[in-house]
Amino acid sequence: MKIRVRILLWFLIPFALITTIEAVCFYVHARKTIEQNIFNQLEIAAVSMQENIQMYLESKRGRTIDFSSDGFIREVAEKITLKEGMIERYASALNHHLIANKKSLDPGIHEVLVVDLNDRVIASTDKGRVGEIVSVEKYLSEEIFSGTSVGEPYYDARLQEMLIDYSAVLLSSAGREPLGVLVNRIKIGQRGDRIRDGKSAVQDTEKNNQDILAVNKTRTIDFSSDGLIRDTTEELVRIEEMAFYHADLLNTYLYENKQSLDPDLLAVFVVNLDGEIISSTEIGQTGRNVSGEAYFTKTMETGSCISDLYHTADSRQKTFFNVARLFANETTDKTTGIIVNRYRGDYLKKITYNEMSDILRKAGPLEGLGETGELYIVNSDKLMITESRFIKDAVFKQVVDTKGIRAAFENGRGMIGVYPDYRDIPVLGASRYFKELDWVLLVEKDAAEAFAPLVSLRNVTLLAGFMGIMVFSAVAVFISRGITRPINNLVTHTQNITKGVLSKQIRIKRKDEIGSLGRSFETMRKRLVRSFRRIEDARRDWEITFDSVKDMIAIYDKDYILVKCNHTFLNKLSVKPEDVIGKKCHEIFNHDENVNVSECPVIDASKTLEPVTREIKSSLLQRIFIVSCFPRFNDNGDYIGVVQVMRDITEEKLAQEELVLSHKMASIGQLTAGVVHEVLNPLNIISSHIQLMLTEAEKGSETEEDLKSIREEIARIVNITDGLLRFSRKEEAEAGEVDTNSLLEKIISIVAPDMKLINIKFIREFEEGLPEISANSEELRQVFLNLITNARDAMPEGGTLTVRTRKVRSKKLGVHPPVPIRAGSEEEKDSELRTQHSLPDPSKRQAGKLKGDSVRISFEDTGSGIPKEKLDSVFVPFFTTKKVGKGTGLGMSISYGIVKNHGGTLSVESEKGKGTKFTIDLPC
Repeated sequence: MKIRVRILLWFLIPFALITTIEAVCFYVHARKTIEQNIFNQLEIAAVSMQENIQMYLESKRGRTIDFSSDGFIREVAEKITLKEGMIERYASALNHHLIANKKSLDPGIHEVLVVDLNDRVIASTDKGRVGEIVSVEKYLSEEIFSGTSVGEPYYDARLQEMLIDYSAVLLSSAGREPLGVLVNRIKIGQRGDRIRDGKSAVQDTEKNNQDILAVNKTRTIDFSSDGLIRDTTEELVRIEEMAFYHADLLNTYLYENKQSLDPDLLAVFVVNLDGEIISSTEIGQTGRNVSGEAYFTKTMETGSCISDLYHTADSRQKTFFNVARLFANETTDKTTGIIVNRYRGDYLKKITYNEMSDILRKAGPLEGLGETGELYIVNSDKLMITESRFIKDAVFKQVVDTKGIRAAFENGRGMIGVYPDYRDIPVLGASRYFKELDWVLLVEKDAAEAFAPLVSLRNVTLLAGFMGIMVFSAVAVFISRGITRPINNLVTHTQNITKGVLSKQIRIKRKDEIGSLGRSFETMRKRLVRSFRRIEDARRDWEITFDSVKDMIAIYDKDYILVKCNHTFLNKLSVKPEDVIGKKCHEIFNHDENVNVSECPVIDASKTLEPVTREIKSSLLQRIFIVSCFPRFNDNGDYIGVVQVMRDITEEKLAQEELVLSHKMASIGQLTAGVVHEVLNPLNIISSHIQLMLTEAEKGSETEEDLKSIREEIARIVNITDGLLRFSRKEEAEAGEVDTNSLLEKIISIVAPDMKLINIKFIREFEEGLPEISANSEELRQVFLNLITNARDAMPEGGTLTVRTRKVRSKKLGVHPPVPIRAGSEEEKDSELRTQHSLPDPSKRQAGKLKGDSVRISFEDTGSGIPKEKLDSVFVPFFTTKKVGKGTGLGMSISYGIVKNHGGTLSVESEKGKGTKFTIDLPC
């Protein structure tokens, strides 16, 4: 921090702190005072609203209690509710009388029933028909009032009987007024077949019909004059008429004498204990069942109830609530029904928004609710049930799920605080839980309006503080300039030194402490110049030495991350420093399938803290390395990483293998030369004797066949020994100019017909303009035929043999170029590397070396392939993959010797089940 700034801060910070602390304290105190006053006002308003609602509901509850104790209402309601009991008693007596005393008189009587003038069966010997609606007109006729009526005979499919109905009018005992119709259903006999429509053809004689008719008419008249039937029927009819009378009387009484007592009373209705409305001041409500309503269930359980507020958008009175109470018989104290008063919900609007000023005046001197103060009520479904001051038509539509609502429902009391309201605007609010109706009462005011005075206070405080700071800043700047000006020059030079600019001399002419400091800095600058030069020379010398080493050197930290490497490392991998610096060792060599990460020498050295040396074959670089890893320690002896040195020993390994193979071949040659000479002499004698014996043997005899077999085996031994002799000789081949493509064409033309017979197809891919090579054509012919024969034997079921020729430039031979690191799967990487850089496959074995341009001849079959573990033995004499008797094991070793004598290389690539590829490179 600059001295000038520091001086300014010495003046400004204390003043700014004192000013800020005073302003904050004043602001906090003012805010707290204003907030407390507003909260007190809101709480008083909420309590006042709660008390007013409680008082209002209590008054409505009291009026409902008064109605339930009204003697007239109780008596009339009891008479209406007792109707069903009286009807059931008289109907039961009449049914029993018809069954016991009437139907039993004659087995031909199927059923006796009584039908009132409203077409309803009020009694029957078949109890299942009571209450059934039938047409009374079918039992009446013009002459029924003077006697009986007889219907037409008909067939009852259910009974499978013919029936005929006899009916007579039941008249009251006093006024002789019709009460209903008594009907006898009589079974009649029948003969003949039934007709197609299911009815029977009645064939009774006329005399029998007249007798039956007279008897049943007389019996029906007797039944209709039976005193019990007539009196019981009259009572049933009278009970119905009295019930309608009492219901109308009670409706009129409730409307004229009860509903008019309270302007808030919308309707009064009486409900029986089954939930059916038996009387109501509203037209069309009588008979409606309300047993499913919440207020009915709660009243039946607790004796009284005040319901939640209901909302009906299509009604003139949109909101209302019910107050219900049980009432009982005055003498027996038995509950007989429920009286329900329905009140308009407008009073809640008066308590909240529309007449808020009146409520506030009742609650006391509550000022400060201003333009945004609002009182409203929310029900248990979190819906606003009173009008909103800000949203039109919010009743039962606006969802309110604020902090105040949730707190009231959770703790059963409410809260006071600051929170976003249903408009998502911060408000100061007070909520109160109204337990009886599961409501929440809220009083809120916008925080912006509540704290508006504080904004002005804050602005004045900020302006005063800013002016004070400006004055103090001017004084501090004037004082600091005289102190800091001489220091700026020294600071500039110091910054140059930190940037590495050491060439500029520091000149301070002052003789005070600052001048002494400047001279000290100048001395330090000169020493730094000399030190930096020595360090830079040492660094350059170390880097030159580091990059001059031909081995791959890499330095890793303790997390196996590469921090530095030499040029050889980068060149081998064909990467830039930024491509590998910062990567872990296994990420750099992640293409190497043969390296087990758990056996990585870098990891081993970091675990053991001891040097580790291993020989590793890298399939990524297609080279063999001696990898040595040395742990690194700092001056305190703490482990800080690993130094890795990778020395390429590929050429040494190849030389060793070539030397071993040469020694093997030389030893086999010496052994072969001695053995062959010793074997051929006895073979010549044996062969001569066999020839003599053949001349003496009988033609076609078994002896002749045995001798020929012996002669063939001797010839086979001679061929083997000739091959061994040729293999063991180190004679120079007689060379000439050979056209490779022409030689191959001649050989293929000879063997192609035989190959075609066993379904082997030849594919020629010969490069045109191929240069001639210096070689012995007969020996090359032997090599090519041997490779073609091997391919044929590897494809006994047929296949494809592809023969290719092409010229290969020197850059694709010998030491392979560096391989870049690439992304992708291991198979894709290896394939791409082999394609771009002619790298040998891991399953490939190569004999010999070659430098310079060459002609490459390859033979690739689709046969059974050679197992990977046997590839190293392909060029070893007497090794063969063929069955016993099918090969001598000398073909590949002889071919190898011929190619080697021509200065070329012979290599093999193979994979079990996927074919084999032999490649010959011969110098141009």
